[in-house]
Amino acid sequence: ANVPSSKEQQDNDYLARRDYVKDYLWGFYLNADEQGYPFESDDDRFFGMWVPGNGLNHNEEPNMVYRPVYGRNDGNNDNDDVDQGPKLIGIDLVALRDISPNEELLDDYRRHGKAPTWLKEFAVQHNVSLVFADCNDFVAE
Repeated sequence: ANVPSSKEQQDNDYLARRDYVKDYLWGFYLNADEQGYPFESDDDRFFGMWVPGNGLNHNEEPNMVYRPVYGRNDGNNDNDDVDQGPKLIGIDLVALRDISPNEELLDDYRRHGKAPTWLKEFAVQHNVSLVFADCNDFVAE
């Protein structure tokens, strides 16, 4: 059997993690219209990572949209600040129209906005493109 060396395994692990981040990291604006496009160019966004095989492909006519889910702090958790009011507790992925069985789920990556500075630095350091409009050649700004 051809077993990779420890160094080769570390290199393979690094490449797999790097590619996971570049392919599955996404963001959406909390202040957006019903179609998911931001009202303004603020940077109030939620970032997440898809599980491989559960992501959405890019299309300028999306059939899905991210929606923020808010909850109330009930004071039962040491991290809760009851005076803060509603807080973001997750997201829902919502269909924009009826979707047929076996139809691909689509997102307009332009809705992710431009990548924040910390993410651009990651892309440069690791020589990768990202699904944000200013980080690749397949999503027009």
